Amino acid sequence: MSSPTFKCLSFFLLLLTLLFGQNQALAQCCAINHSPLDSRFSSASAVVEAEVVSSESFWNSEHTKIYTSYTLSVNSALKGASAIDDINLILPGGI
Repeated sequence: MSSPTFKCLSFFLLLLTLLFGQNQALAQCCAINHSPLDSRFSSASAVVEAEVVSSESFWNSEHTKIYTSYTLSVNSALKGASAIDDINLILPGGI
């Protein structure tokens, strides 16, 4: 799970959550954001470097949708969020 591609994906997912909030990240997880990275970084309240340490897929209560829960271990805070150790991220779709 520590390949460069997987780390890049985990950083992208984390960045989406921090920039848009969890509910909007769920709705926009596959949308392309054309705003420059520096403007997204400056408008975010927190940006961290993290590694995905576990993932688990599960059904919603109606068994109509599949979600994946990711646990990310924060390696360093690039902006704000200095007290965060782990982040739990839930996104639509299975692994």
